[in-house]
Amino acid sequence: MSYNSATNCVDRFSRLQISVMLYTLYLKKTPNIVNWTNPIYTFDSFEPDNESIIARDILIGQKQERNFHQQHNSILGSTVITQCDIDWVRFVAPCTRNIKVTTFGIAGRANADTRLTLFSNNLTQLALNDNISATNLISRINWNLIAGQEYFLRVENMSLNTTGYYN
Repeated sequence: MSYNSATNCVDRFSRLQISVMLYTLYLKKTPNIVNWTNPIYTFDSFEPDNESIIARDILIGQKQERNFHQQHNSILGSTVITQCDIDWVRFVAPCTRNIKVTTFGIAGRANADTRLTLFSNNLTQLALNDNISATNLISRINWNLIAGQEYFLRVENMSLNTTGYYN
């Protein structure tokens, strides 16, 4: 959700904000209430994870099914659907070695066009990959890890009007 038509997502709300949202949804029965159960607004089980500070752990070799959800925003009095979902994960290197991190599609789902970025524990960017090729929208990073070091991965949706799914 966004606050005051801003483009950044907010995932913490005051009691008053929650009350206003519930009032709008349940008591006023807005005509677009069906949109709140539409699959394009489905959150993956790792949300909220839009910031490094709330990134969830991932293990080396682990697959996680994720998606980029969309939301309603009011811009100049019109309701538009926008996407502001970013996924962050955190991991600690178990040993010194080279790893390959790859995003890839999920069979039967709309594939996401991802951009993958690797950061150090102090959020210094170490590597970035948008697409493997012009026709292959998955992202892949190869990097030499140092044992015991903490790293962060950020995955961004490059198709902002599409709800995309990826591993």
